[in-house]
Amino acid sequence: MPGYNIEFIEKDEYAYSVALVRARESRLVDTQTYISLTNASGDRFVQLLSEVTGIRFDSDESPQSMVLKLEENFTETFFLIKSLIQEDAYKRLISLKYDYELLKKLVKNPESGSGYYDLEVSKRSNYSLPILKVLLENEKQMDTGPHLYMAYYYIKTNPDLTGGEIDTICDISYFKEVFEILAEYPNEFLIEYYRSLVDISNILTVLRAKAREIKRSEMRRLIIPFGTLSLDHLEHGYDLSVDALGSRLVFWRFSSILKQVDKSKEVLEQIGELEKLFEEALVEYLRESIFVVFGIEPVFRYLWLNELQLKNLRVIVLLKSAGVEPGEIRKYLRGVYG
Repeated sequence: MPGYNIEFIEKDEYAYSVALVRARESRLVDTQTYISLTNASGDRFVQLLSEVTGIRFDSDESPQSMVLKLEENFTETFFLIKSLIQEDAYKRLISLKYDYELLKKLVKNPESGSGYYDLEVSKRSNYSLPILKVLLENEKQMDTGPHLYMAYYYIKTNPDLTGGEIDTICDISYFKEVFEILAEYPNEFLIEYYRSLVDISNILTVLRAKAREIKRSEMRRLIIPFGTLSLDHLEHGYDLSVDALGSRLVFWRFSSILKQVDKSKEVLEQIGELEKLFEEALVEYLRESIFVVFGIEPVFRYLWLNELQLKNLRVIVLLKSAGVEPGEIRKYLRGVYG
C-alpha cells in the first residue's frame, strides 16, 4: 500500500491472526445469499438464516429474539477479533465508539440500558454501562480519559442542548480520541479509513442541513473536525447541488459518488442513496487490505465487515417480519462482499 512501512510488515507477528480472519471471511454473507434471504419466506427463511449464520433459530421465534441472537453472535466475534489484536491502544480503539454510544444513552436517557442492544453495546465498550455511569457521576476523569469526561460534563452543564447537538459533541470527542491514538500508533490504512468516515459524515450533515433549511451558522456547529475536507469546502455544499458539489471536490477520494446520485430524486432521497453508496465505497476501500500479508489491517477489515453484516441481517429480520417486499428490503442493505 502507498506509504506503508514494508519493514514493519515483515517483522510483524500477525501471521496467525491474518490467516484466521482470511479463513473466516469466506463465511461472510455474500450478495447472492442476501438476495436469497430477502426472497425466502416462512420456515425456509428461518432455516436459511440459521445455515448462513451458524445460529439456531426456531420457526416460531420472535424478530426481537432473532435480532438479540445476531447481536450476541457479533459480540462473540468482536471479542475474538479483540483477542487477535496485539496493541492495547488498538484494542481500546475498537471499543471506543461503543463508549460514546453509551455516553449518548446516559445523557439522553439516564434510565436506559435494559434493552438487548444496550446490553450488547455495554459488553463491547471499554467500560460497560454501569461502570461508565459510576465513573462519570463520580468525576473519575483519570479513569474515563479527558475527552469522554469533558463531553459528559459539557452536556450535563448545558441542559438546553438538542439531541443533534449532543450527538455532534460526542462524535467530535470520539474522533479526537481516535486520532490521538492513531497519532501515537500511526497506521495509514486506519487513518485514511477514519478520515473518510469524518468526511462522509460531514458531507451528509451539510446536505441534510440544506434540505431542512438549517441556517448556515447552525450547520457549522454540526461539522466534525479531523477530516480531509475543510469547512470552506463543506460550506460550498450548502449552495450547490449534489452533482455540482462532486465537481467541486474532485480531489476527494469519494467525489465521484456524488455524481452517481439520481438527479430526478428529492434531496432526502438522494441523501439516502448517498449513504448506501458511501458505505459500499468504504467496503471497496477495505478490500485494499488484501495487499497486507502480516498486519493489523485485515483484522480491522474483518471486524468492520462483520459490523456491516450485522446491520444488514438485522434489517432483513425486522423488515421481513413487518411484511416488507424483498425488493424494498434490498434497498436498505449496505455493502457487497463480492
